[in-house]
Amino acid sequence: MSGEISETMIRPFRADFERLCLEQANQRALLDSKTGRVLTYGALLESVKGFSAYLRENGVSGQDRLFSVLPNSIEQFLAFLAALWSGIDFCPISPLSTPEEMSLFVRLCDGAAGLVPHNMDAVLAENLRSLFKKKTLISVETNGDLSDFIGKIQDGDIPTPSRSGKLILFTSGTTANPKAMVLSGDRLWSSAVAWADFHDSLDSEARFYNMLPMSYLGG
Repeated sequence: MSGEISETMIRPFRADFERLCLEQANQRALLDSKTGRVLTYGALLESVKGFSAYLRENGVSGQDRLFSVLPNSIEQFLAFLAALWSGIDFCPISPLSTPEEMSLFVRLCDGAAGLVPHNMDAVLAENLRSLFKKKTLISVETNGDLSDFIGKIQDGDIPTPSRSGKLILFTSGTTANPKAMVLSGDRLWSSAVAWADFHDSLDSEARFYNMLPMSYLGG
């Protein structure tokens, strides 16, 4: 054994995700404890496609890099899935980061646009305005409403990217300076599939409770 993952083991996120959502469209997929919103797999797929369209309307498309300072929310998770779906590289940044950390992370990410919460506190708003004067900031409501995304897209309007997007996370900086870590969306998905296959006791009734933010490696 070489220790390397064979290319035949890497599954395509976009095709697998769409098939999964269509095959069990009426089953519950996502439960948001903050807002009480419940999305079926069918609604999840529609929301991801709609979020992808929302990003394109704001000038972000395949192989662009997008940073996000959204809080832990259903919208942050949809943004991540929509980025992978659209071939966009996604860089989540904690809204609790210091201005210095935000500036460093955005520079490492090299993203031209970012997602920001529509209703953000005054300190965060001032930090973003001063740090990102040359960046396109895209406002997103984080109240679980999702009306900006659901029902806004037709299948024929969705371009097929040349690759899935990537997730860009930042190390904790134990060597003095945080470093960007780039993770392929297809490899992330394939790891999740392999993990689920290994735990063969899992079924459609299994639930996973996640409190960790997207910006944290374990999240």
